[in-house]
Amino acid sequence: MRRRLSGVCLLTVLILSAGAGTAVAQEADSYGFAASGSYDLVYHQVEDTSNVGLHVDISKALGSMVDDKRISVVGEIGVNHFFNATETSYLAGGRIPILTTDSYEPFVQVLLGAQHCNLCASTNFALQPGGGVDFHTKHAFKIRAAFDIRHVFIKDVEDYNAFRLSGGIVIPLGR
Repeated sequence: MRRRLSGVCLLTVLILSAGAGTAVAQEADSYGFAASGSYDLVYHQVEDTSNVGLHVDISKALGSMVDDKRISVVGEIGVNHFFNATETSYLAGGRIPILTTDSYEPFVQVLLGAQHCNLCASTNFALQPGGGVDFHTKHAFKIRAAFDIRHVFIKDVEDYNAFRLSGGIVIPLGR
C-alpha cells in the first residue's frame, strides 16, 4: 500500500509538471517552464537535523492572474538523510510570484503529497507551505533561496513540523 501511494504521488507530480503546458498559451518568459535543483542547508524535524538533503522541482507557469502574476504548477521530489534514516518526499502544488523586480522574484508556494520514512516504514501525508526568492544572473540560470515548513500528518502518533532552508539554481527548460 505504501509503495503504491508513493508511486501514485510520483506519477501525479510528473503528470502535473509535464502536462500543464498543453492546456495554456505560450509565454514570452523563458522561465515559464523551468527546473531547479537545491541543497537543503538545514532540514530539522523532531529533535533531529538532516546532514544531507537535496530536492528538485519542475514548474510550469499557467495563465495570467491578478496584476500579470502567473501561478505555476510545481512538482517536487526530495531526499533527506539523517544519522540512521532516510526520508523521501513527493509533493505537488502551486507557486505564485509576488512583488517581482528586474533583479529578483520573490514567491510563495503550497505543496502537498507524501513523505516516506525508511526507518519507520511509513508513508504519511505532508503539507508544505513556503516561499523564496529567485535572483537573476547574467547567465542562463537564476539563484534560488527558499524556506519551507512541512507539516507531516501521522496516524496514531503526534503530527510534527519540519523546517527547511535551501539554496540552488533554476534553469529554464522552455528555450
